[in-house]
Amino acid sequence: MSSPTAYKKIKTMCPAEVTVKCLEYDTRFSMFGEDFLFYDYKEPLNLPLEWKHSFDVVIADPPFLSEECLCKTAVTAKFLTKEKIVLCTGSSLIYK
Repeated sequence: MSSPTAYKKIKTMCPAEVTVKCLEYDTRFSMFGEDFLFYDYKEPLNLPLEWKHSFDVVIADPPFLSEECLCKTAVTAKFLTKEKIVLCTGSSLIYK
């Protein structure tokens, strides 16, 4: 979700029988063909119903770190995954 770079790398690493999808707002990535689905975090469940709990791993890289974006991205990830979610934020948090 929102991580076309990860999609591209994972696609090259996985066997052909593994399903890899790219959910992305930027329609330039429609070049991925059937693997591409337009995704807008503002509509977190605007997804094919048959995708519910059908992915072993969901990788999400939300476009914004706002509470709204993170919460709606989480709704999508929970809908899609059977079990595992990898959340990438691109920022480091340091706790003291």
